[in-house]
Amino acid sequence: MDLVEVEITGQAITARYGTLSTGDIIRTDKAFADHLVNDCSVAKYSVAKVKKPAAPPVAPETKVKPKAVAAKAAAAPGGAPAGPLPADPPVVAPAADHGATGASADVCTDPPGGDPSDPPA
Repeated sequence: MDLVEVEITGQAITARYGTLSTGDIIRTDKAFADHLVNDCSVAKYSVAKVKKPAAPPVAPETKVKPKAVAAKAAAAPGGAPAGPLPADPPVVAPAADHGATGASADVCTDPPGGDPSDPPA
């Protein structure tokens, strides 16, 4: 998109740029600049009439030598070995004592029909 630079010579209230006052300079598309200059008579074209936006500079790629990467990985701070630490052993809860049955807490040990020592419902 080509940009046109205009200098505001009066006061204009626009949806795009808000309120523009004398001396403001904006860069906008050609159609809107033409509207401000010819239809509204609140702007004049600047000396630099048409400008194209500059392309962003492209940074050159840097290559890292494989030996340099391996040397950095081997030299860990404080002389500690490089690489991931060994995993902690899993934490296991001690087994609960369930008497002579050896049943775990999530196994029902009541006889079919319920426990005879329970009060009737």
